[in-house]
Amino acid sequence: MKQLLELLRRNPWFFLCVTLAALALRLFFVFKFPSIYGDSLVYGDIAKNWMNHGIYGLSTGQGVHPTLIRLPGYPAFLALIFSVAGQEHYTAVMIAQALIDTNTCLVIAALALELMNARAAKAAYLLAALCPFTAAYTAAPLTETVAIWATAHALYYGVRGIRALQSEPGNRGLMLWLLAGVWTAAGILFRPDGGIVLAALAAGLVMLSVRSKPGRPVLLAGVVLVASSVAPLAPWTVRNWRTFHVIQPLAPRYANDPGDFVPRGFNRWIKTWIVDYVSVHEIYWRGETDTIDADLLPEQLAVRGPAPGDRIHVPAVGTRKVHDVLIDARVPREARPTVPLVTAGETVLWVAGVVRGSAALVSPTTRRVVRLVLHSPALPPT
Repeated sequence: MKQLLELLRRNPWFFLCVTLAALALRLFFVFKFPSIYGDSLVYGDIAKNWMNHGIYGLSTGQGVHPTLIRLPGYPAFLALIFSVAGQEHYTAVMIAQALIDTNTCLVIAALALELMNARAAKAAYLLAALCPFTAAYTAAPLTETVAIWATAHALYYGVRGIRALQSEPGNRGLMLWLLAGVWTAAGILFRPDGGIVLAALAAGLVMLSVRSKPGRPVLLAGVVLVASSVAPLAPWTVRNWRTFHVIQPLAPRYANDPGDFVPRGFNRWIKTWIVDYVSVHEIYWRGETDTIDADLLPEQLAVRGPAPGDRIHVPAVGTRKVHDVLIDARVPREARPTVPLVTAGETVLWVAGVVRGSAALVSPTTRRVVRLVLHSPALPPT
């Protein structure tokens, strides 16, 4: 840290100008291209219920129901911002993320300084500050920005911890490994894939023990790292056991609560052909809920079962028989007649819980939206 402060002192105008540019880029995305929908509203709903009712859960027609589909890190972050700026103040959340991401750029520079030199640190800071891909995430109330922030800190303290073990006798690097573990735990609580950071740091310690003489300091560093990374997950795991009677230290693979229907056959079918983001967004992410542009409906909506000859036009795939879609999705033969179809005249808009058609899709110009939700899926688990 002293090296970074010295670098800042020697290059004040460079860091000031790049910092202002970083903030300007992120605030441009926040105010020009905010993206508040889908998972953002799910996180927000959990945060508000946590604040208002003391229940970590989702709002339903029957009240607030506990959930474990999302780890508590980001809802806690939203609750903190909402408690200061007011509930539903997502703009404040995105501004906070812009500041956090700018700090991440500085941490990346510090990491480059540890690994290389001052020139590399300045280049890393410039590249991170002006990277549009990470900057764009600040305009969406989602976990990516804070997860990257936690990852950068964990790697920074991990690298410093390895250097301490290489150059200092004794256990003087244990505090660095404690900090690396705490930041790793924060990353995991934001996103379950944050556990990859723990694996990477543990691999670094293993390589250090192989290349150098194994000793007690390396072992203690590993114990501190693992303990401080995993211990913060204990309250969440205990809560899930007490509430749902399941052992779940992270979040379910399919973001489902215990007892919820999981279309495993549909998921397997998707993996046989899906290769593009458009299909992921328009098909895979629209399992048990979907939306329709009300102004593009040719006729009134109806819900019925499949009929011989029904066809649906699937985005990025083309027109297919509904019968074939159900077979490919591994829907059992006896369940196929009970699968609801949402139609407008002869047009099949949605095979509920399976696939969305291309008619009446919601777009940036949509003014009125009809939201479809499959509350009691007709499909049994496959």
